[in-house]
Amino acid sequence: MKQPLLFTLLSSAACVATAADKAPKQTTPEKAKTPNVVFIYADDLGYGDLECYGAKNVQTPNVNRLAKSGIRFTNAHATAATSTPSRYSMLTGEYAWRKKGTDVAAGNAGMIIRPEQYTMADMFKSTGYATGAIGKWHLGLGDKAGTQDWNAPLPCALGDLGFDYHYIMAATADRVPCVYIENGKVANYDPSAPIEVSYQRNFEGEPTGKSNPEMLYNLKPSHGHDMSIVNGISRIGFMKGGGKALWKDENIADSLTTHAIQFIEENKDKIIKELKEVYNINLVKIVKDSYYEKYKFAENEMNNGLIEIYGYMDDGQEIEVQYDLVGNYIYYVNYKYW
Repeated sequence: MKQPLLFTLLSSAACVATAADKAPKQTTPEKAKTPNVVFIYADDLGYGDLECYGAKNVQTPNVNRLAKSGIRFTNAHATAATSTPSRYSMLTGEYAWRKKGTDVAAGNAGMIIRPEQYTMADMFKSTGYATGAIGKWHLGLGDKAGTQDWNAPLPCALGDLGFDYHYIMAATADRVPCVYIENGKVANYDPSAPIEVSYQRNFEGEPTGKSNPEMLYNLKPSHGHDMSIVNGISRIGFMKGGGKALWKDENIADSLTTHAIQFIEENKDKIIKELKEVYNINLVKIVKDSYYEKYKFAENEMNNGLIEIYGYMDDGQEIEVQYDLVGNYIYYVNYKYW
């Protein structure tokens, strides 16, 4: 059985999981025991940046609504103040300072969380969630730093860490390569513009923010962001190529949000279907073993050589079981939902 979990990582980051209750106890809908889960993980978001915490210069109505309907913490602590170590800690449950190499990752870092480590995504997946990650990742990709071939599937990606689907920035918004990675390879890859990346030296003939400031029509450089120019913005690191795969910075929020919504839409209806299938299988096994002990049946009737049993489980759920007259072989099980 799969229930969807989506982990959306932005320059702000978010994580979403959807699940449905396997066994409603009443004949009317009831709040799921395995709820949909959304993690919103935001870079550089201060205590006073949200209206629900007193911000006066910005309006955050949607976050206000979440705060009003949930729990608003007034005494909270973080394991780190930067993206890479805080993401590492959240996903692994480990203190980042106890793990070498968890400082702010370079854009060409190898995958910091290794496939053999148990992650939050693994935990959700083991309980039936379908898992996804969308947005800023900043925990490295590929096996080793600087060895990635961005023109081929990466040997280590989020699929090795418990995620069924991912659509992420290859590095960060300010670092090269400025492309999205979808399920381990560059999204919308353009074979006419192969991608090359270096954090050591520029590629011959490629402009930089430091040497060609006249080309910076979107943002002026600061704090070392004066290397390769993509979309009128100079970045950290050097790259060439990319073509149609290069993102447009002004569309990043829309692109990530669209993929997050798409993941939820594609998976939410699968939950009920798969839950039914799993329950049918489980029900067959239970009935074969000792259905009289497990269920209190209300009515039996004959139908075309089969016995149909309509009844209710101890928790009030309706079931329908059909079995033949020879050897109590279970022919069909129907688990009814409200």
